Amino acid sequence: MAFATAELGYSVTAIELLERPALLAKSLSDKITSHSMRVIQDDFYSVQLNESFDIVCYWDGFGIGEDMDQVRLLRRAEQWLKSGGIVLLDIYSPWYWSKVAGTEMTIDTVKRRYEFIAKDSRMIDHWWMIGKEEQNVAQSLRCYSTTDLKLLLREPGLCLVEEEIVPSGAVNYAEGTYQEKEILEGCMQYPVKLVKR
Repeated sequence: MAFATAELGYSVTAIELLERPALLAKSLSDKITSHSMRVIQDDFYSVQLNESFDIVCYWDGFGIGEDMDQVRLLRRAEQWLKSGGIVLLDIYSPWYWSKVAGTEMTIDTVKRRYEFIAKDSRMIDHWWMIGKEEQNVAQSLRCYSTTDLKLLLREPGLCLVEEEIVPSGAVNYAEGTYQEKEILEGCMQYPVKLVKR
């Protein structure tokens, strides 16, 4: 995402937690001639940045941890914004993930299964090598309805721009198809725009 944005002519600072993707991003940044792409291998929660930005994006990770972790993340994003700046996030939809709970698939020698914990509105994505389910690796993300998100935003000085929510698509696992556009209650995730109050 950072590389594609920089190729469009924007100056980008990318923060990547893991070493391998950070190295890949750094190698891609060498190919950009129009603008700059700076890659920092660090944790979004602890990285020290002295500059401010027009846009702060956080992709495919909002919901890791507890609600207070998301509040902390939003506070950091707000601190880095220039006046008039915006925060862009993608939010996992509780409606979709509760509907596909129990779905299991095979990808070559790997199995994958979705689980949804309604009490915590949490999607769990399990992966394991066939025959080694006891060694499964799981990603757990808290899913937020727009109402849940607004409650989360009470503390940071950000508010949701509801009229700009455009739901993404959804996979129909029974048919093996992808619907590019879906209603909010049926999409896998939805992007949101947040502005300072």
